[in-house]
Amino acid sequence: MANPSECCIQVVCRVRPLNEIERKNGSSSVVKFQGKDTVMVTVGKTYAFDNVFQPNDTQENVYKGAAHHIVQDGQKRDIEEIVEGGRYKTDRVGQ
Repeated sequence: MANPSECCIQVVCRVRPLNEIERKNGSSSVVKFQGKDTVMVTVGKTYAFDNVFQPNDTQENVYKGAAHHIVQDGQKRDIEEIVEGGRYKTDRVGQ
């Protein structure tokens, strides 16, 4: 994928860990990680992103890898997110 400093849009993926109910039911993740920018869903489809964050990544890791450069440049930026349940969320950062 392109260098984030060269693009206006960066697409990242953060895979959440299984929740308690999923673990109790013996569920397993359908996502397999293939490097730092690609995931494969068990149905055999592969998706590439600018960056991929695994369930054990901390909020700090996600911030540094996905948003730090946006905040540091001082410009107003919107961060669009699709959160659990498929809802959209927008955060405005910068001056």
